[in-house]
Amino acid sequence: MTFAVERFRYAAKLKAAMLLLREVGERLGRLEVGKVHAIAAEDYSRANRKKEQMDVLRHETYLNLEVTDLLEESGMVAKNDTANSEVTDSNTTLSEDGGARSPDVAAKVDIPPTPVPFDNTPVSPLHYTPSVTKITPTIVQPIRTGSLRKKKPGTTPSAKNSYEAYDERIIPAAQRNVVTMKETATNLNPSCLKMNEREKKQASLPIQVFGNPLVEKFFSRQYVDKEDGLRDLECILESQETTNKVFRAATFLLHRALRDKVISVYTIAATMTVHMFTKYVGQRITTSELTRSVEKLLPELFSKSGDPTPRVHNTAVHTILSLAHSPELRKLNIIPVYLTRALTASSHPRLALSKLEMVEQLILSIGISASKETGMTCRTLAEFGASGLHHPAEAVRKVAERILILVYRVNPRLVRKQLPPDDDITRRNLLYRQLMKEFDKIDLEVKREMNGQQRSSLKSSVSTYAASTVVDTQPDSIELGPDTPNSLPGSNKQCIFCFQICDNFTEEGLNIHYWKYCPMLTRCVHCQEVLEATGIHKHLSKDCDYKDLYRTCERCGEAVVQENYAQHVDSCNGEMRCPFCQVVVDNTDASWRNHLLDGKTCPKHPRSKYINRSGSSSPRDFMATSVYN
Repeated sequence: MTFAVERFRYAAKLKAAMLLLREVGERLGRLEVGKVHAIAAEDYSRANRKKEQMDVLRHETYLNLEVTDLLEESGMVAKNDTANSEVTDSNTTLSEDGGARSPDVAAKVDIPPTPVPFDNTPVSPLHYTPSVTKITPTIVQPIRTGSLRKKKPGTTPSAKNSYEAYDERIIPAAQRNVVTMKETATNLNPSCLKMNEREKKQASLPIQVFGNPLVEKFFSRQYVDKEDGLRDLECILESQETTNKVFRAATFLLHRALRDKVISVYTIAATMTVHMFTKYVGQRITTSELTRSVEKLLPELFSKSGDPTPRVHNTAVHTILSLAHSPELRKLNIIPVYLTRALTASSHPRLALSKLEMVEQLILSIGISASKETGMTCRTLAEFGASGLHHPAEAVRKVAERILILVYRVNPRLVRKQLPPDDDITRRNLLYRQLMKEFDKIDLEVKREMNGQQRSSLKSSVSTYAASTVVDTQPDSIELGPDTPNSLPGSNKQCIFCFQICDNFTEEGLNIHYWKYCPMLTRCVHCQEVLEATGIHKHLSKDCDYKDLYRTCERCGEAVVQENYAQHVDSCNGEMRCPFCQVVVDNTDASWRNHLLDGKTCPKHPRSKYINRSGSSSPRDFMATSVYN
């Protein structure tokens, strides 16, 4: 009975099968590592190929070893004790797919195996049960790819094609004897959480504040641990009041997480950074601690803003702008001062572009300030934008131009000061030509706005004049006299320039009157701006778009055409003349009113056809006459 259980051939076969399974397991581990790396690189086609190779390798290995018969799940199998079924031959090898194959299998299969019925009972992971009942053994031609025995030095290896040589390469993970089987699905490996002495010394403050288990997650080699550590850190900050010590320890951990190359860890750390400076800044956090924390995290975020990966770049820019708008950090002005430092020609294009774009967003959202401490003054922004104009990257120069245009709308003088003189030589340079054209458009818009304001002031002056002269004990009827035109009580339907009263002088009617009929006003022949006739010379010499065509006489103050200036100076005696008929007029309101309101006196007045031609020079008659009647 003792000799009946001493199955030495069966034991030898089990030992050989264990060696084969061990080698197959190592290859499966290498394929798994390659699959994980492919998933991390988002190369899903390569990951699928690795998965298929693993399935084929596992299937062929169990099939060729005949694991069901080898384990004798249904009882003793006679062929396991025969010599021709042993797996102890030195020629036993792994096939190309990793299965156990022997050169003598095809020739030495004498005993057909007994059919094994399909069993749906769960077995251990090492057991493989085919989906159909195995009737005959699978006989595969042997392909020698390597021996289980250690090769002697100097032995020439068997030839392999390029794919096999690449697939069988020794990767660093295998050299370090680290075989990971799908890290994302496994439990935490305690060995991965261990910190060396140098790391413990660096993280002494976080370990003292948060404890060793939490900090070890941030130093783990598995990104799952780091994500869990960030979530645990947020729970801690939510559950207790933040102090300077806690804030500093959290800053250290966030700084380490922001430097991580895994996007998921980096994204969670960026979100946590915004929350820490917006939600978890308590009253016990000092200004110096806030400044120190921002100065530690900001360079890392700024370096990430120049990353070529869009997700990394956009996350960094969004985080920096969110911090700049947080109430606590906005008082310190750390981020605007940091971003508005002048650029150099050697600045990295992506970093310079991100910096300019963030400053542009701050100008549009926060605005330009007059305080020097904010870092957003016109002078600082003009210098910053001018430094970006000389960068070799075109995209950087375009954003710098937009910043200068925004600043120019607020303070044109400071922007012009940072640029070369606006002349023909400067405009030959393509770098400045388009920028100068934009400046000209802005100047024209400003002038139009000023003209609109002047017209609005004319409207408001009518209402102001009327309101200031209306009196509650005002009589029902007023007797108009020829000697009291200027003392006439006001009316909301009276022109403040010619004193004409008309029932049609509503708001719209007065606008029409100012634009076309009032004899005390006129329109510029160049820009069509409505202004008082007595101020036409000042307008032509200083405000008009065609002011370069005129030159102001130093004697009489008249705006004279450049070509006629010499002739005018020879005949000028310093007297004030009418701009229409060149008749000498005293520079008093009464003289100008008598000259312009009487059509016979100034026949060349552009609006003389609308003036009363009854022959009477009385202002009373003119005021009683409506041009609409």
